Amino acid sequence: KLTAPPITGTNVGAENIPRAPRSLIETTRIFRASSIARDWLGDTFVDHFAATREWEWRQWQDAVTDWEMKRYFEII
Repeated sequence: KLTAPPITGTNVGAENIPRAPRSLIETTRIFRASSIARDWLGDTFVDHFAATREWEWRQWQDAVTDWEMKRYFEII
């Protein structure tokens, strides 16, 4: 078991740390533009994988969730 030291101080400088992507489409755009991914995995793989994630994103955007059905069904 590891124990971390207590957190002290402020978050000064934290505003300079890039935030993690918040969506699949944002992650995909970063991945597609990544020279590291292209160097390691190759252009063909990066382009194909990114295209499949973009397709997945579009499918998700078109889907109606159970929450939406329950929430809005009462209105109609």
